[in-house]
Amino acid sequence: MSAAGGAVTPAARPVPDLAQVRALVSATLRRATRGRMVAGRLGRPRGLIFVLAMYAVLGLLLGLLAFSHTDVFTFSLIVCAYTFLVAGMAMVGEASTLLFDPAENDILGHRPIHPRTLLLAKSLGMVALAMMMALAINLLPMFFGLVVRGARWWFPIAHLVSLVLLVLFSTSVVVFAYALLARLVSRRTFDTIASWSQVAVTAVLIASYQIVPRLMDRMQNFRVDTAHPVLLFLPPAWFASLTQLLLGADTGPRTIGMAAAAVLSTPVIGWAALRYLAHDYTRQLAALSETPVAAAAPETGKARARAVKIDSMFGAWLRDPVERASFRLAVAYLTRDRDVRMRVYPTLALFIVFPAIAIIDKNQGMRFGVLLCVYFAATVPTSVLMTMKASPHYLAADIFRYAPISGTASVFHGIRKAALALITVPALLVSGAILWIGLPDHHMMLSAIPALLAFPTLSLTAGLAGDYIPLSLAPTAGRQGAINVGAMLLGGIGGVGLVTLGILGDKYGWFWKLILIEAVALAILHPLLLQGIRVRRMSREGE
Repeated sequence: MSAAGGAVTPAARPVPDLAQVRALVSATLRRATRGRMVAGRLGRPRGLIFVLAMYAVLGLLLGLLAFSHTDVFTFSLIVCAYTFLVAGMAMVGEASTLLFDPAENDILGHRPIHPRTLLLAKSLGMVALAMMMALAINLLPMFFGLVVRGARWWFPIAHLVSLVLLVLFSTSVVVFAYALLARLVSRRTFDTIASWSQVAVTAVLIASYQIVPRLMDRMQNFRVDTAHPVLLFLPPAWFASLTQLLLGADTGPRTIGMAAAAVLSTPVIGWAALRYLAHDYTRQLAALSETPVAAAAPETGKARARAVKIDSMFGAWLRDPVERASFRLAVAYLTRDRDVRMRVYPTLALFIVFPAIAIIDKNQGMRFGVLLCVYFAATVPTSVLMTMKASPHYLAADIFRYAPISGTASVFHGIRKAALALITVPALLVSGAILWIGLPDHHMMLSAIPALLAFPTLSLTAGLAGDYIPLSLAPTAGRQGAINVGAMLLGGIGGVGLVTLGILGDKYGWFWKLILIEAVALAILHPLLLQGIRVRRMSREGE
């Protein structure tokens, strides 16, 4: 059967067809890492290279834990937990491109490709991307682990074996979950459920990682006891146990059981996805490339009502017609486009998970919750702006190039304000309500005021890089990770710095003086940034 479910595969060809798998994986990786810009040349995977370099630096910092006199299980558990988080988040962010790209059905749907062959090829493409990131993180810890207690000279080999299985397990789980979702829901509801399921997956990944350091806080000398019952439900602990078993450091029944879970669960989940869910996956992929029947009916009345509602709520804030139109465009993509929602919505999980952890953690909960909520809220505008810039609909950017506008300042401000109004402010309200209800001391929340005042100004920094043209870049593998890292550097550090100043000001009695000085500084800086964005002329030559 073909990817669309129509043609019949010749009986002589094996299923899955490894020759076709190799060709599809090669084409998928080339296409995913060599996106083409509008009116531009074939681009290099700069986003992926940047992300790998950043993860290598983080791996260096993570590997330094080996010199804290920890044991091999604890060290492997921390490294595996972080790798599990990164690999899972990478596949969550890239699933819309690597697994569910509707344009691919026009190329592959009529060809004699069996559904299992297609799903296996797509899965291996995700494995390759996750493996690159995992190797970047583990390159230095793999060798630093030689100095931990209980390690042997073959620790790098044992850790590499566990790492490969961890990446395969992560991919199998993600593919199985999405393929199962494709089987259970119709085309009409798939987009919505897939987008919101990203939030749940992200929440589980973050919560799993955050449990590990909290287990260490209860122990001595950075050690986690393998007998802790929580570890049985943490997949990273399974692979850390496998490393320990391969080193011969512990051959107890508990360690053998967790290592067996790591070895057996990966092929079982992957086999189940290929055996039972491949046909449903290809059916859903074909359906995504088709326009739903209901969409053919004119919706001018609904669109007009939506525009009137936006004008009534934000009209005074959006006096520029170009800015207002860009705001409406961002609203449409954030609420209706599957690719944008699958890249932006996982961020929302952060504003629920970290306040919940702050409530549970009695020692550092107050500062921890406020600091991280502000940190991630400061990254949202830049992340949304850059996500809106990379889209499968990148050919639509020609509209902005041919439009009679001299610059892209109004376009930038319209989408920036949509990110603030639709994502940042609601997320802060939800996380603030959780912290207010869950924490007995509300005084610490005052330290967020300096950062909240600066949010509109911090969101302007992304507009200083040059022309901002939405939908102008084809999505490539690693770009979403680069966007997230860049957003953390641009907005997150500034937000955290202001919260830190707020904490110090409250402690030493100059908090309100800080607010006054900041208000004066923002009153000067904000117009300067606006002018710096406004004077940029749009290039008609391409980016």
